[in-house]
Amino acid sequence: AEARTLIKPEWPTEFHIHMLRREAALASADRRYSEALALMRAEVKLSATTADWRLQVIARNNLVDLLWQSGDLDEAAAQAQQLAIDLRARPAAISDTDVLYANLMGIYSEMNRLEEAAVAAREGLPFMRRSHSFFLEEWAHLFWRRGQLDTAALLLGALDAASARFGRPPQANEQRLIVSARAGIESALDPGTLTSYRATG
Repeated sequence: AEARTLIKPEWPTEFHIHMLRREAALASADRRYSEALALMRAEVKLSATTADWRLQVIARNNLVDLLWQSGDLDEAAAQAQQLAIDLRARPAAISDTDVLYANLMGIYSEMNRLEEAAVAAREGLPFMRRSHSFFLEEWAHLFWRRGQLDTAALLLGALDAASARFGRPPQANEQRLIVSARAGIESALDPGTLTSYRATG
């Protein structure tokens, strides 16, 4: 509230975009998704008035992520797919592109649209390799959905190790993926095999 009073109307648009983004993040953290989505859509609309493709891509990526968190998979998939089309014609930063493909892969995987998820994974992997960000939740879920349980279990072990090391709580969408994948993997593999794969991961 204090920051809102400090921003002047004549200041550059990016200041106003940052304010909307932070307000949306706070609302999302409290699971006030309707409010967060309204703020995020305002960010997308405001970024579109600028000539800054970077701001536009960040805003659209944020909207995709928030739609997915809130459980609106159909619109999240549609928005992500359109952004992927636009990025093929007009590339953006690696750190924004890898996020888009991870989200697209995870959304399709959660929707059980596995061929489309695999296409997004293949397209996104080169960007993830360049950024060194691999989005383990999305990969573990996709490999589990595809029945590649050994790889999924290895990734689950890697994810558990990363969580223990960094302590970053997952977002609501990531949590849904891991709860589903973990239950499916644990029910399909005997405990000894699962323990071995997870320890290796």
